[in-house]
Amino acid sequence: MGMENKFFLDTIDFNVSKDMLAKFDIVAQASWEKQAEYDSKDIRWSLYCSISSYINWIGIGRVEELVKTYNHSIETNNIISSVIIIRSIFESFISLQFLAHTLKDIDIAITPEQIESIKKIIDGVRHNTTYPWGGEIDIQTTHIMTMLEKSFNDNQTNDYAFLSNFCHPNYYPSLNILMTQSRSVGFSEPMKHWQKETSDRINKIQQYTIRGLQDKLDHIIDKCVKNLYAIKLR
Repeated sequence: MGMENKFFLDTIDFNVSKDMLAKFDIVAQASWEKQAEYDSKDIRWSLYCSISSYINWIGIGRVEELVKTYNHSIETNNIISSVIIIRSIFESFISLQFLAHTLKDIDIAITPEQIESIKKIIDGVRHNTTYPWGGEIDIQTTHIMTMLEKSFNDNQTNDYAFLSNFCHPNYYPSLNILMTQSRSVGFSEPMKHWQKETSDRINKIQQYTIRGLQDKLDHIIDKCVKNLYAIKLR
């Protein structure tokens, strides 16, 4: 396949800093210290421990794995899978942004509505299932579009719609890409123009998504560290 058929997407550099790992260790240590006592005194203690575990999974587990696969897809010129993966990374960003939005007033007081919202983010499922250690999960998750609309602007909402369209099996330009590549022939001039615009937009989306993810991870874990010790010292 010739170079004229390639999408020129940027690879992603996403690394969790040693400082961030140290903060996770602080929260993990705090969560083991007299946890039962603080559970009974202030429900925020349990919430912050659960939140830190969740963003640990998002930042160190899910996103790092997705980034590795995204970079491999780019290197092998698998454009469809690349866009599907960047949409999944974008959804992690949406979830963290919505979590940060939900947490903004938790320092002052916490309402049953906030607790319910946080539980939906962390433990929510679309269909009832069970925990690995037993017990049913029956918390309905918040839909990704609800998170998106409540915590992002119209431009970012449109970017998510663009990625979703691209991933859909009957999206004509995506079908055209696959058919063109399978025949090993070059793109037409209109397709080359669309290819360039699409590559530029995907690169822009993944760049602000990665920056946003790292900012939100820093912001939320700092909040967890600060408030766990504030609660502990009272």
